[in-house]
Amino acid sequence: MSDYVYQTAIKDEIKEIKAINEACLPENYPVETYEKLINTTLVCKHDGKIAGYAILASLQTDDKDLLPFSYSLKQKQCHTVLFSLAVLPEYRNKGIATKLLKLVLESNKKNPTLLHARKSNAIANHIYTKAGFSLVKETPGYYQNPDEDGFILAHFSNKLKHLKKLTKAIPKPTLTPEPTPSLTLEHTPEPTITSEHTST
Repeated sequence: MSDYVYQTAIKDEIKEIKAINEACLPENYPVETYEKLINTTLVCKHDGKIAGYAILASLQTDDKDLLPFSYSLKQKQCHTVLFSLAVLPEYRNKGIATKLLKLVLESNKKNPTLLHARKSNAIANHIYTKAGFSLVKETPGYYQNPDEDGFILAHFSNKLKHLKKLTKAIPKPTLTPEPTPSLTLEHTPEPTITSEHTST
């Protein structure tokens, strides 16, 4: 993996990141979203080309089930989420998604990191389980294209392990699903993004 470089994205890379999102995932976002989140976007590059990316965001929440995992930011209750994670098909099975996930989690040890995942996405959910995520709640009917139930998952640094008692293990699928073509954190509709992200 020595030929792969992991670094914070820059504004000139937004077009390429957006193209990867649209090529890999059904949930897509306008340029303005990437501009707001550029400072918390991590990319993996190979020979000058972006192979994959991971984005953290601080989202405002009014979900009472998520309040134990939230924090106050500008007089609003927010939580940190893994907003989007994708790797181009030609770069998959090289450990890039796992490395991106590890790096963004290390950057957010101060607060829990939440994410949304499709219940059927066994590949992604296996990676999330190995990374230490656990289940906060199920979200019936959360996804569209296709319609599907989802999970909200959470990851905690060592100093936040006391919150893990509020979660449980990620259920394994009862049937073997068709492999989902990429890891994804889908949001429907476009979430309210705060102007700042808190980290260590």
